Amino acid sequence: MQYLIRKKNNIDIEISKFEDDNEPLGVYTISSRGCTCPAAWRRKTCKHTRMAKFWTSNLKSETGVVLGLNENNYPYKINNIFGDFDPLTIREKVEKWLEPKKMSYI
Repeated sequence: MQYLIRKKNNIDIEISKFEDDNEPLGVYTISSRGCTCPAAWRRKTCKHTRMAKFWTSNLKSETGVVLGLNENNYPYKINNIFGDFDPLTIREKVEKWLEPKKMSYI
């Protein structure tokens, strides 16, 4: 089971639970009032709030993070859906591709 986490707006965080399908099994929102999952109705915190705290403090709200839970229900980072995306490397590739074309017009 994997969880995709993202910032919904300036305050709320959204966590989507996935298994082996392209549609999420559940989508939970963590706001200042807590989580919207059924487990949070009975207690103050749930595993989704722990995941949100882990994401904001340890991963600095990294975009596109996929989280998992270990056997103690402690979150850890599995992967990033964007891979090793670095805009500088993309820009360097484009500039390298454009360089010969600039010379051909001179």
